[in-house]
Amino acid sequence: MNRLAEFVYTVATAGHRRKTAIIIFGIFLWYGAVAIMVGISPLLDNLFGLNLAIQISLRLVIAGVLLLPGLPMVVWSITQCFRAHGTPVPFKPPPGLIITGIYGIIRNPMHVGWTLVLVAIAILMQSFTF
Repeated sequence: MNRLAEFVYTVATAGHRRKTAIIIFGIFLWYGAVAIMVGISPLLDNLFGLNLAIQISLRLVIAGVLLLPGLPMVVWSITQCFRAHGTPVPFKPPPGLIITGIYGIIRNPMHVGWTLVLVAIAILMQSFTF
C-alpha cells in the first residue's frame, strides 16, 4: 500500500507533461476495463450458468430508474472537477474541497453515479458477473 501512495504522490508532484500522460492512461484504463467487462461478462455468465431471467420491459424500467440519477450525477461531478481546475483522476484532484450541489450531500457522487450506471448496464445485459 505504501508503494501505491508513493506512486500517487510522485505523479501528483510531477511536471505537467507527466501528469497529463498519466491522466490519459488512467482514463483509457478505466474505460478499457469497463469495455472488457461488457465483452466477457456474457461468456462468464454462460460458463457458470448464471443467467438473470427478467423480462425486457422490466429490465428497461429498472435500468432507466438507475440511469436517470446515475448519468447526470457522473457528468455533473466530472464537470465540477474541471471547473475547480482539477480532474476526476486522483493524480490531479481539484485544489480545494468541492461542497456545492450534490457534493454537499454525498461524499463522492461520481462513485455513486458510476455504480448506478454499471448496475443498470448489468441489468440490461442480464448479467450477474458484470
